[in-house]
Amino acid sequence: MARLVYSSLLAALLSVAPVSLEHGFTPKPAEAQEMLRIAAVVNDEIISVYDIIQRTDFQMIIGLGQQVTDEGRNRLFPIMMRTMIDEKLMMQEVKRRGINVQDEEVKAYLEALETSNNRPKGSLLKDVERVGLRPETLMDQIRARLGWDILNRQKVRAFRPISDDEIDQVIGEAQSSQGQPEYLAADIFLSFDSAGGEAAAQRLADEIARQLAGGARFSAVAQQYSNSASATTGGDLGWVRTGQIDPVLLSALETLEPGRMSPPVRTVSGLHLLLMREKARRRVAADPRRSPDAPVLRAHRSRKPPRLTRPAPSRHHRHSDLSVTDPIIDAVERLPALRVTVAAAGLTADKRFGQHFLFDLNLTRRIARAGGPLETGTVIEVGPGPGGLTRALLLEGAQHVVAIEKDRRMVAALEPLVELTRGRLKVIEADALGLDPTTLGPAPYRIIANLPYNVGTPLVIAWLRAIDQYESLTLMFQKEVADRLTAVPGDDAYGRLSVISGYFAQSGVLFDVPPEAFTPPPKVVSSVVQMLPRKDRPDCGSVLRLEQVTAAAFGQRRKMLRASLKSLGVDTTALLSDAQIEPTARAEELSVAEFSRLSLALVAQIGPGRAD
Repeated sequence: MARLVYSSLLAALLSVAPVSLEHGFTPKPAEAQEMLRIAAVVNDEIISVYDIIQRTDFQMIIGLGQQVTDEGRNRLFPIMMRTMIDEKLMMQEVKRRGINVQDEEVKAYLEALETSNNRPKGSLLKDVERVGLRPETLMDQIRARLGWDILNRQKVRAFRPISDDEIDQVIGEAQSSQGQPEYLAADIFLSFDSAGGEAAAQRLADEIARQLAGGARFSAVAQQYSNSASATTGGDLGWVRTGQIDPVLLSALETLEPGRMSPPVRTVSGLHLLLMREKARRRVAADPRRSPDAPVLRAHRSRKPPRLTRPAPSRHHRHSDLSVTDPIIDAVERLPALRVTVAAAGLTADKRFGQHFLFDLNLTRRIARAGGPLETGTVIEVGPGPGGLTRALLLEGAQHVVAIEKDRRMVAALEPLVELTRGRLKVIEADALGLDPTTLGPAPYRIIANLPYNVGTPLVIAWLRAIDQYESLTLMFQKEVADRLTAVPGDDAYGRLSVISGYFAQSGVLFDVPPEAFTPPPKVVSSVVQMLPRKDRPDCGSVLRLEQVTAAAFGQRRKMLRASLKSLGVDTTALLSDAQIEPTARAEELSVAEFSRLSLALVAQIGPGRAD
């Protein structure tokens, strides 16, 4: 139980001078005595006025980017006191259950928090110290949140198998709600009790609304201030519909357009600030248990297709305003945020494997959608890491995902997701360079992957040689590699890789991904590329000879072909004449078709070499 000591707290608070944004302060003796007064006793653990003031100042300076003021302290003091009491109770329960949150876990969460708020690594603690606050103020808050999340997962057992009765219940509910609108929304809930009354909650809501209008991130503000359980995931509610949330909130959502936020909405217990992300109408999928071979269709929400920087064939996306109920997808949507799971497990990226984690579900789902219809065949993912893109593939309707992972730690981390998805996900611990993806499941095959930086190029070359066996390759590379794969004659990036890629596939860059989207952030921009089998492929006679011609030509790319092709050891004059190529041309000027003619001419002179 928590025993509160309210006497003279506001007087003590008002007696303390504000902290400057640039400098800390040293209270006078009388002020220091007041600050050390006991504000609350939580099962014999003391929270002092000073502790609460540290938290209020932290929220104003770091959370909201404001100067510390007496008015701000007055407003936040009762909220922070209740928050700290809750954290004390949580930590006491965590300790009682024998859960130990390691320093490495706290550090990982802190780094993830910095990345999600576009802060440099290590900057948050430096800012805390710079303004005269104790780093423990932040670290204790993170430790409490992580410990409580671990405890809740142990209690709820989120990864337990889903029974057929539960599936029947979900499908029954879905059938009764067919055609109803549903909303992808987020919420910041301000409890009247935690805020110290309705008037205080209204003042806090107005202040938060001003901060959001000024550009503050909704998810970051929700994590700091929301009294709802959704605070740990940045306020995300997921898809909601009639019967799932308070009718008052549903009415408010009905009036919002995607991307807009509501004014404070009053309910019995507090105020809500709602953010509308997307709207859809609900459609029921077939029960996968009734027909094992029948796919469960999950339509994409209406949106414009991604822009290609160069023309590429249509990917035949299905666009609809219908959402689909699927019990496995619903289960994946209920998982804790991946960032929290990774921090709790103490997982970090390993440079040996070229790892950079993607936590942004909106981004990973965008990549998954770009891969085309996922409901049939096999989706192969290489380097899934902790499962950011893997979750997105499952959420977008993939029925058979095979993830190839070399890092044993990540294989273990994905096991709960394998159990949860009941056969839809298989994880193979192996080096992808030594596997043939087309042996891992039923056709058609799609490869969708955020490729490890250190093996991306050799993997894509191997897949290009067999691209006729794939529906598509949707891959993330370093931008420099993506540019080389999609370059055309005359581009600075045009080279051997461009010719081989252009011979086998029609390729385009879908979109770029900035470094700050990753944890840890790489030093370069990344790009998502889609590659489709080329149907009008020119005859080159032999892929081996095509590779030899391009290697010779680009090996001395600034020289004329009559000089650069001499390394082939053949009659270059006859070779160029037979291919109808000007001897004075340079490699960077030749199209894929012209390189194919050179390859044919080389085959005529020395044969095709080994069988392709």
